[in-house]
Amino acid sequence: MLRFGYKIEKIHPSDFYWTEKKSYQVAHVLASFWNVGINILESLCRGKDWLVFLKVVLSLLIIGFIGTISLHSLFVMGVPTTFLGFYLYEWNEEALDGLVSDALSYGYKLKSQIIHKVTGPKLD
Repeated sequence: MLRFGYKIEKIHPSDFYWTEKKSYQVAHVLASFWNVGINILESLCRGKDWLVFLKVVLSLLIIGFIGTISLHSLFVMGVPTTFLGFYLYEWNEEALDGLVSDALSYGYKLKSQIIHKVTGPKLD
């Protein structure tokens, strides 16, 4: 079949055939993902895993913030910022690596302090 000057070949129906073993593998992967999600929800409902709770809250805040921005605005801001970021990184690589290292160590220290405050001291 010739469309717009390009030859489009038909896909043979056997390309869509899965063996029984492959079908079971796909079903197993989907069931595993489902079970992991349910286990996380159960853990959140019990209120015992504060780290997962904080990750979920942070993820929802980020998704909510991104959802308020239109796709056009995201591209208008994102593409130039990305190229500027690469240019600045090449220009001052050592200083930026030091800043990132300092920020990560501060973030890890802050995370451990927050977890310690939320979970409280462990009593034996």
